[in-house]
Amino acid sequence: MKRITDLFKKVDDCAPKGTIDQFKIRWRKYIQVRGERMLNDEELAKKGFKAIEDFISFRQKSVALVKRVFPEASQL
Repeated sequence: MKRITDLFKKVDDCAPKGTIDQFKIRWRKYIQVRGERMLNDEELAKKGFKAIEDFISFRQKSVALVKRVFPEASQL
């Protein structure tokens, strides 16, 4: 993903404006939808405390990835 982002930045002048912004928006939406699915998953909810740990782990990994790929992003 970092390579794709770097490529978008290099060709942003030639590409339609906002290409990198669209990529950020789509990635953010993916994380939100995936998080919501985890919260609404009845099977995951049956795990109890493990479900909370899984959700927190997903959140931490997502934040770390976004910070690596989009260092200028202030928040997820």
